[in-house]
Amino acid sequence: MADRPKFNAEEQSLIDNVLSQSSPIRSSSYVLTYLCVGAGLGVYGLINSSSLICSAGLVVVVFARMQEMGNELRLLTLWQSILGKYEKALEPSEQGE
Repeated sequence: MADRPKFNAEEQSLIDNVLSQSSPIRSSSYVLTYLCVGAGLGVYGLINSSSLICSAGLVVVVFARMQEMGNELRLLTLWQSILGKYEKALEPSEQGE
């Protein structure tokens, strides 16, 4: 079996975070919060016939989703680095078989 590759501090922090039981990555509270706030503003705007408040609800949802996508893209490079290190660690053991 191949040795475990060496990770830098940022990569190790991401791995530990994913493996922990109370990981914020697994938490859907952020998504639930911005969807509820956006929907609440939208419904309140519809009830009071205010397109400004309705638009604010839409802006909340779009802005929060853009932030979430930005975080996913930032973590994507870390995941690619981690997978690349594991693949390199496995290559010598696969050649020996």
